Amino acid sequence: MLLLVATVLAGSFTEAETKHLAAGKQALALSRKGLHAEAVEVLVAFEKEAGAALTASSKKFLDEGIVLSRRRAELASAAMKDPASARALVLHLLAVRMRWDLADAEVGDPAVQELLNMLRAKDPGLKKLLSRHKVQVVVKSATLSEGQRRAYAAALAANLKGLGLDATTNAAGERYEVTAVANEPVSAHLIDDDADECELRATAAWSAAGLPAIDLNAHGFGDETVPSACQDARIKEGAALAAKRTLVALLSR
Repeated sequence: MLLLVATVLAGSFTEAETKHLAAGKQALALSRKGLHAEAVEVLVAFEKEAGAALTASSKKFLDEGIVLSRRRAELASAAMKDPASARALVLHLLAVRMRWDLADAEVGDPAVQELLNMLRAKDPGLKKLLSRHKVQVVVKSATLSEGQRRAYAAALAANLKGLGLDATTNAAGERYEVTAVANEPVSAHLIDDDADECELRATAAWSAAGLPAIDLNAHGFGDETVPSACQDARIKEGAALAAKRTLVALLSR
């Protein structure tokens, strides 16, 4: 991604870079469909075609993409028979890489859900955790208003349903507890704008899963002319991270 941004800022593409971008987009589309071996073929074919026309940075980026796509292809070929490979593939799919030749997945994506169903069938403990049972989402924070806490808890519950949970803000025997600290927004000090910057430092604890510290931190910008806009945006972003980061923490143990 950084390579693409740098090239755009430079204002021009070489012929090889243009073809690299096209090959990367094709590989990305295949990656989104779960066709990882085919994505490897596209990237390898382009590398052979481009040869010495690639710059060192382009070749490094391309080689990294080939390695990542090849690893996904290897894991995918073994995942349906090997739970360890299935776990590794889910983690590989959910990793945030922001590349333009490899898709980043979300928990709700069909490929991830299919793998989760397979893992539930193989692992009774995981099936019990990631089943449709009530889990109460609780938000504790001295720096968020009552309305913000309610909104955060509701958004977290909605996101966690992607794990198969019946997540709710109502009382339940099992709890998913988030402790959050929101800092006061500060001016972003950009020229001729009304932007401010803030951070929500949040940690989730899901004791039933043995997960005491799930990172839900969010940092970014907002409109400083609108009260609480920056904090409200971080609440939405932090809640949107819950299912993915919880699943990564669970499968990484």
